[in-house]
Amino acid sequence: MRCPTCHADNQTGSFVCHSCLRPLPLTEGGEVPMTVETGALPSRRFVRQPSEWTTPIQVTLAIYLVLSAVVSVLALALGQEAFTRAFVLSATARGTNLSINELTSTAQISYEGVLVVTAFVSALKALLAAGGFMRWSWVYITDMVLLAVSAVSTLGTLLLIPSVATSGVLLGQALIPLILDLAGICLFAWMAVAISRYGIWACRKIPVAS
Repeated sequence: MRCPTCHADNQTGSFVCHSCLRPLPLTEGGEVPMTVETGALPSRRFVRQPSEWTTPIQVTLAIYLVLSAVVSVLALALGQEAFTRAFVLSATARGTNLSINELTSTAQISYEGVLVVTAFVSALKALLAAGGFMRWSWVYITDMVLLAVSAVSTLGTLLLIPSVATSGVLLGQALIPLILDLAGICLFAWMAVAISRYGIWACRKIPVAS
């Protein structure tokens, strides 16, 4: 094979010229056969196309999250007396050297701490409800995690129903969170079917030319 640079003859099959040490072409014509396109390969891009399930899931999830946040805060705010009574009864049953006034003060501090945490979680739910309309993937996954946790807590809510009469909690304050928990289970199942059938936020991935 003749080198196209120094025109020296080389053995067939050589890759480097023995005279000028330059790379040799792979064919006698001096052209390198290209089996693949050189340079960076074009990346395949996708866009998410909403399906007929996307908007209903977004609206239903936003309503559920907002209602859940409002009910959580209201139930705790209206149940301060029941919370204090249950705290004092529980501490007394376990045995304590604190007086009733001291137990009441401790219950008040505990109640305020629980109220702050509940308000924070409720604010987070409101933000997730708004973020759902942006169709962010992490919001969808976070919502499913919250719904799964809510589904697990449903069992605890069911176990608390028989003690409603003795705890002083109004029946509505116990049933409304239970109804929301049951609705959350249905919503979780719907979102799970949607992600397996379509994808995140029930959106199809459509390839587009780059």
